[in-house]
Amino acid sequence: MVLDNIQNGNFSRSCRMDRLVCMPTSDGKLSVKSFWNKVRLASPERPLAKWLWNWMLPSKIGFFTWQVLCGSIPTDDAIMAMGIPFVSKCLCFCSPVRETTTHCMVVGGMASKVWDFFLRLVDIELVPTQDVRCRILFWHRHAHGRGHGRVINGLLPSFIVWELWKERNNRKHGERALSASHIVEVICNWVREIPFLPPFRKLPNPRDSIVPQFFGITQKVAPSSSDPVFLWPPFTAVKLNIDGACKGNSGEGGGGDIIRDNNGSVIVAFAKYYGAGTNNIAEVRALRDGLRLCANLGLVGPIVNSNSEVILRCVSKRRYSLWKGWYWFQEIMDHIESTRPLLSFTFREGNKAADWLANLAYDSASDIYFSGEMSLPLDLRWITSADALGLPVLRN
Repeated sequence: MVLDNIQNGNFSRSCRMDRLVCMPTSDGKLSVKSFWNKVRLASPERPLAKWLWNWMLPSKIGFFTWQVLCGSIPTDDAIMAMGIPFVSKCLCFCSPVRETTTHCMVVGGMASKVWDFFLRLVDIELVPTQDVRCRILFWHRHAHGRGHGRVINGLLPSFIVWELWKERNNRKHGERALSASHIVEVICNWVREIPFLPPFRKLPNPRDSIVPQFFGITQKVAPSSSDPVFLWPPFTAVKLNIDGACKGNSGEGGGGDIIRDNNGSVIVAFAKYYGAGTNNIAEVRALRDGLRLCANLGLVGPIVNSNSEVILRCVSKRRYSLWKGWYWFQEIMDHIESTRPLLSFTFREGNKAADWLANLAYDSASDIYFSGEMSLPLDLRWITSADALGLPVLRN
């Protein structure tokens, strides 16, 4: 198997010493966590878990919600089930019945009022006889949304059961009782204190904005940039556009590079097939191939444009964490020392020529080299002509 990988894979020869890496990890380092993830028998992924163990939800509330779902909160019926006899009466919601988890959290007078308020808000119809576990699971299956509304819908059940349990304990131990409207207001305060993510690129539809607007939360939109265009290099400099892409992540991948002078004329372009890999590795290899081509042509100080912020950030920090790309990244740093390029980010629309070449590489599963403008395919020539005229390329 190892021999087949060597014969069929794309490996670069190097005089550098081999390094021992842990293959299951992305950074090549062996740790207790990586060893445990390799040997453990993992259960299927549960969509609800991302809301219980969410950084925006306080850990104590997430842990308590998990206890509720497991039926492990110390209500009277749970204590009596352990063989401890005593008289049980539900004091938390003014109903003279035996205290159970379902009564405290779902069907009790106070609990039902709180749930009904938020169910109407998110437009969900639940079965009244559901226990608390079924209610939370049903909520997460039917409460949808985008933007801040999605986050609020995901965290609301945890805030509700937390405050209902606090109210139960207050009444159990003789503390001041709160009304249903007061509990609702406390839950609303929890929602307003959620540390939301940065602004969205575009606003969600009006239906998804109803819930955030109720809580007084404004969904901010990041300022839009101007229409992206291809900018020519100044004076006598040349510009190298690079791009790497895969069919899926991971999947069959390739890279595309195109070098043009300050008049818009294509000096050279190529599409290179990389085989199986990831988008990140394809971007690294495309940058390495482009810089190596500049070095072979004797081009010094090229302006290099890429639409991968991750790769550009790694180059600026001179550190790359994925062990599968260490050697290629080291070659990039060596070529940077010799060619002294200026690396900068460009939008995908301003990098369309390189993107076309990368797609050509993994569609054809071959390496293709173009020298000069007239050797380019017609579709690519249309792109370079639009770039030469400074026309914006708008996203669909």
